[in-house]
Amino acid sequence: MATAGQDEYGGDDQRVYAARSPIKERSDFKDTPTGWYKRWDSEMTAAKKRVRKWHNQGDKIQARYADRRGMQGSRGYSTDEVGAGGNAFRVNLFNANINTMRSMLYGSTPMVDVARRFADADDDPARVSSLILNRMLNTSIESSGDDYKSTLQYSLDDRLLPGLGMARIVYECETEDIDIPPVIDGEGQTVAEGYTETRLISEACPVRYVHWDDFMWGWARTWSEVPWIAFKSFLTKDQATKRFGEEYAKQLNYKNKSINALVNKRLTAEEAADAWDRAEVWEIWDKNTHKVFWWSYGFERILDIKKDPLNLYGFWPVPEPMLANCVSNLLLPQPDFAIAQDLYNEIDELETRIGIITTAVRVVGVYDETNDGVKRMLEEGFENDLIPLKNWGAFAEKGGMDGAVDWMPLQDIVQALEKLVQQRSDAMILLQEVTGMQDILLGKAGPSRETTGNRDHRAQYASIRVQALQEEFARFASDLMCLKAEVIGKHFEAMTIIRNSNILYTEDGQNEQLLASAIALIKKPEEGAYRIEVRPESVAMVDYDKQRMERSEFIGSVATFMQAAAPLAQIDPESTPTMISLLKWAVAGFKGSQEVEGVLDRAIESLQAAAQQPQQPEGEQEPSEAELDMQAAQQKHENTMTELQTKHENTLALESEKFQTAVKEMQAELQKELKIIRAETIAAIKHEAAQSEAAMVQDDSATENKIRVKRTAGPNGGDDAGA
Repeated sequence: MATAGQDEYGGDDQRVYAARSPIKERSDFKDTPTGWYKRWDSEMTAAKKRVRKWHNQGDKIQARYADRRGMQGSRGYSTDEVGAGGNAFRVNLFNANINTMRSMLYGSTPMVDVARRFADADDDPARVSSLILNRMLNTSIESSGDDYKSTLQYSLDDRLLPGLGMARIVYECETEDIDIPPVIDGEGQTVAEGYTETRLISEACPVRYVHWDDFMWGWARTWSEVPWIAFKSFLTKDQATKRFGEEYAKQLNYKNKSINALVNKRLTAEEAADAWDRAEVWEIWDKNTHKVFWWSYGFERILDIKKDPLNLYGFWPVPEPMLANCVSNLLLPQPDFAIAQDLYNEIDELETRIGIITTAVRVVGVYDETNDGVKRMLEEGFENDLIPLKNWGAFAEKGGMDGAVDWMPLQDIVQALEKLVQQRSDAMILLQEVTGMQDILLGKAGPSRETTGNRDHRAQYASIRVQALQEEFARFASDLMCLKAEVIGKHFEAMTIIRNSNILYTEDGQNEQLLASAIALIKKPEEGAYRIEVRPESVAMVDYDKQRMERSEFIGSVATFMQAAAPLAQIDPESTPTMISLLKWAVAGFKGSQEVEGVLDRAIESLQAAAQQPQQPEGEQEPSEAELDMQAAQQKHENTMTELQTKHENTLALESEKFQTAVKEMQAELQKELKIIRAETIAAIKHEAAQSEAAMVQDDSATENKIRVKRTAGPNGGDDAGA
């Protein structure tokens, strides 16, 4: 819990700041853990004093954006600035404007574009190294282990609200110790001693978000002059013990965030509730000594010192932050809200008055208390109901209802309300003009007589207001990826790079010599053979219709140029390289023309090389390189066609032979079946004939028997055989 003379950081407040004497020279502090602690205690105290006002603004602006009413800002400033007794009404245009700006600046997760710095046709190692890094960086963005997307989102929010967006890169690796046993020969003699080998299990370079309140820097006017930067973290005792050892961890100053919230009122106790006590530890990167220090207020010595752990080209593990409205006399952001805060407050004040007056607009009045009839009319009267009066004459002499009842004059109140509503509308229009939101969202269409071309023109120039911020955001994202690529090149193992990029399954990855050259180039990022870029349109909301129109315009311009240049090239072929150079100059004005420029470069080089070849006398001219290429291509085409024809004929012959064999087999089967059918038919006929003959024999025998019987018993009863 902070005490008198201390702020929420654990440092001294302004009464003690004045008593601190400035540092004269570095030798004022000894090169010991205690001396380094005193040096950084002085640096951090001055830095916290310098950013105190900005931190106040940041707390209030975030509370204003989230509309946390009645909550106290840091250092006791109330976020409820308008209205009496807490009856404030708000039109939270600030929240709406910030959400619109965020959507315009960050519409999709950016994709990294890694390309060769120079589009040389024969620079294959640079091309393959760019391909490897492009695969690794884009794969890391898509993986769930790297919060690159949320980091950019939070950093952009911090830029739009408090005015500073920051992120950093870290290198993480996991290793294991393997005991290698000694080598012993057959006679029991030790040939090689045993040892412990440290093997790499995994390594990564994630991107980490840095909260605007957790970042501090030394006094400077510009970013290039910053002498040191620092990152704040809150460690539990277990975490501190694992990082710095038990002896140091038990001496740190642990505090609970919920208690801190009650004292400093930056958050409510419920919002800051934390079950753990934590120690505030600062990681300080000193550019002058190229060392990293770990410092905590109240522990009278430095916790740890390391010599340049990442060995980066610019030393810092962070890109240049996104800073709002900085001026060259001091590197300190000024939030965008502060530029238009008077208009925001005026609109809230007008809205409060409108709300109060609207509540007062109702039918209310006074009446003569002694007149019971008026009271009964107001309280008991129904539709088509007459209420009798005893003293009607006296009531009429006093003016009747006009003399007995007096209503509140609503006309004056309504007129005042209309004036306030008009004034609020004017203030809103002025606010949108100051912030540029009206032009951004609507293109400022203006009156109906304004033409479509004028509206498009106004919308185009209105977008310039956000173009600078869009370019800054894209630069921030690109710098983060550049730092990540540098860490990959300087610290990752070659096999990790090859495995994570999956380059072995490409045609280039199968060339061992080319792959070795590409990995060697990645390991030397200072040579700058590749460049990393996140284009603004890849992080903003893409206007696909505009992209289509731009590409159509590009194709139309190239076609027009080619039609105009073709006759001249036919008359004077030597002018063709000049024409292509002019075309390249024109193409450079279009976005996304890098690949086309590389194609044109190769065409120019080919034409210039052909023009530099010595001319042979007429009748003895050697064919040009283009003609040789054409002849070779034609010969290759003829060879291919011949080969295809031969294959086709062989295929036909083989298929014909197979067909004839199949026909013969079918004929043999048919003959065999015919023979079987013929044999079965003959057997059936013979069988039927035998049966018929047997039947005939049987019939003849029966007839003969009948004749014999008749002969034996004739008509006369005697033997008729003689007759």
